[in-house]
Amino acid sequence: MDQLYRFKKGWENENLAQYLLSRVAFIARPVSVSDDLGTDFYCTLFQKTKDGALLPRTAFAIQIKSHNDVASKKNRIDITGKVSYLKNLEIPFFFGVADNAEHSLTIYSGELIPRFFSFRGSLTKLTAVLCDRRRYSEKWTKNDKYDLDFPKVAKLTVDMSEENLSAFVSSFHGLCLLMYRNLSARASNEYLFETPHPDGTLELRVYAGGDSIKTFRGNVIKRLAEVFFNLKQQFLQAPKTFRKDEFLAYEQFYLNLKNINYYSHPYVEFVEQLYRDLRSEVDKSAQEKTT
Repeated sequence: MDQLYRFKKGWENENLAQYLLSRVAFIARPVSVSDDLGTDFYCTLFQKTKDGALLPRTAFAIQIKSHNDVASKKNRIDITGKVSYLKNLEIPFFFGVADNAEHSLTIYSGELIPRFFSFRGSLTKLTAVLCDRRRYSEKWTKNDKYDLDFPKVAKLTVDMSEENLSAFVSSFHGLCLLMYRNLSARASNEYLFETPHPDGTLELRVYAGGDSIKTFRGNVIKRLAEVFFNLKQQFLQAPKTFRKDEFLAYEQFYLNLKNINYYSHPYVEFVEQLYRDLRSEVDKSAQEKTT
């Protein structure tokens, strides 16, 4: 009977969460309980237009917990068994805490997951700490046991107005985009992570070593391709905004790297061609001005 009661309460929590999430997102869920990988709902956030149309935005995953269960564990959730899943998940992940007494769903963000797993390889235990947003500092105990903050994002309630729901969607969408940037940074081996602070500012954290030591030179090459391509477009399309001193600074940086045989990357020839094209346009313009 106790097991049946817990199942019924879990079903009620998930149904409350599904209703509240359905006001801001399209929802999909695993076929059965046996598919429990760590996510109860896969959602696609939507925004309502003035004529009532629903525009799909970002996707995210969320696991639902009950308020009473989380409170009894002092807002700490053992996620050791979900490490492989969370480490490889390529969409933003959240915890949702359903409270049937006040008909609400409080959402906590897994925004620190890419940053954490980029820096930490082996661990024996990982605990999610559901907390108010605070300046993040990694919590570690002996034997490779870690605490990972899941900052509070917002609370959805059944009586929220359309105006408040719209404000939630805008804010939540911005957070999801930040989380996607961090996920992309890890997937592309760039290891530059943005972390929101309580005052609304962002901290940029760089991780070095490990895989980063193998990829940062290639990332510099890709950035130089971006630089020379954009400067060329600016030179041709908005010449008054083009700064030759900026171009010369990047050029000197690039040539210095060439002089020490820095490059060994598939994009080297592409970057060289972009540089030559821009240098040619700058030289041609200078000649035209002197004739």
